[in-house]
Amino acid sequence: MQKTSKFKRAIAFVALSAAAASAAALPTTPGNLLVSDLDAGVLNEYTRSGSLVQQFNIPAAGGYWHDLRDVVQGSDGQIHMFNGTFSPALTTLNPTTGAITNRTFEGWSTANNISYGGIAVQGNYAFVTDMFTYGGGEPSGIVRFDLTTGSAVRFAEGTNYDDLTLGLDGLLYAGLSVYDPIT
Repeated sequence: MQKTSKFKRAIAFVALSAAAASAAALPTTPGNLLVSDLDAGVLNEYTRSGSLVQQFNIPAAGGYWHDLRDVVQGSDGQIHMFNGTFSPALTTLNPTTGAITNRTFEGWSTANNISYGGIAVQGNYAFVTDMFTYGGGEPSGIVRFDLTTGSAVRFAEGTNYDDLTLGLDGLLYAGLSVYDPIT
């Protein structure tokens, strides 16, 4: 996929567990693609053949610039987005109701490079990359958000990962490091 400084797309497969897929209230379809449009500030659901199914408007983090860096869908059907740069938000969209929740964390940021910023979801936790971006001892590492309580903690402090992912083995991968997302 081609990236330019003016347009960025983050793509996520709509992947639901068997339990979540059986809950008929979810408007996204398993196997479809979720594609963010940086310029428009929207999240689009497409079929694999390229037909647009629906769009969701996503608010800009900080209220001034759309910067959807990464998108994942949890097994409960909630869509989670790394949204922003120097003061990002974990934006959660309930596709059934259209409700949006934004969570922030003190010191969380990423470098102003459109390919930086990763998110992964495991159970009730969302994990995001956190990079050093200023010159005054700012924290960095990985931030874990508890999606139930809204609390967050930073771990792997002092690292500057630009992306992360959850492996099929259930482990969290960031650069050459591997973490157990439960502990």
